[in-house]
Amino acid sequence: MSYEPADSITLGTAYTDQFLCKYAPIKRSVYALRYNGKDNEFDPFGVIRALQEFAQEGAPVRIFGFPAFMWFVLERMRDMNLPTLKLHPDSLVFFGGGWKTYADREIPKSQLYARLQQQLGIPDSRCRDGYGAVEHCVPYIECPHHHFHLPIYARAYIRDTATFAVQAYGQRGFIQFVSPYITSSPAHSIVMSDLAVLHAGETCGCGIKTDWFELLGRASTHKARSCALAASELIKERK
Repeated sequence: MSYEPADSITLGTAYTDQFLCKYAPIKRSVYALRYNGKDNEFDPFGVIRALQEFAQEGAPVRIFGFPAFMWFVLERMRDMNLPTLKLHPDSLVFFGGGWKTYADREIPKSQLYARLQQQLGIPDSRCRDGYGAVEHCVPYIECPHHHFHLPIYARAYIRDTATFAVQAYGQRGFIQFVSPYITSSPAHSIVMSDLAVLHAGETCGCGIKTDWFELLGRASTHKARSCALAASELIKERK
């Protein structure tokens, strides 16, 4: 659910997805954003055809990238009355990048995960979301309960949107990340434009003891020109 590489990879999200492919042997790769010689365009029919072939081949499938593209593929499959598929039980879905320009059509992750199980046979336990940013490259990955726990080498604080005062657990505000993880640039303390709520680790129940945060969306209505935003604009809706 990401960019098909062409020449050198300069987009952060494309680099990340290519990097994730290194964790297991690659049998075959298919991209939702096909390179047409000039730029990239969304190819839902190609994705559907690939999923059908993967189900027949029987090898584990790893789906990376933007959740919006996956949702539009599932919706297209339902609109076309295509039969449900049964991918290998070791298949994995790992999203990242958010919904960006389609935030007004964003659905709860629980609904998306349920549809993945219904239409592709991938259970909820094999569906995860990831959160990160170019300016703060610490990866935050959902736990089995789909909460973003902080790794032991990072801390998070919630800042009041007006005063920047530190907020208590359960209060909303800008999320600030602090970590010595980054060595390539002086970005050890970053206040994001995302609104979030911080929760104590024990309130999750998954067994991970570190605090976890709940994302509420961006505070600004201004469209930042990120590679993820550019990708979301490639989804063409037909009237």
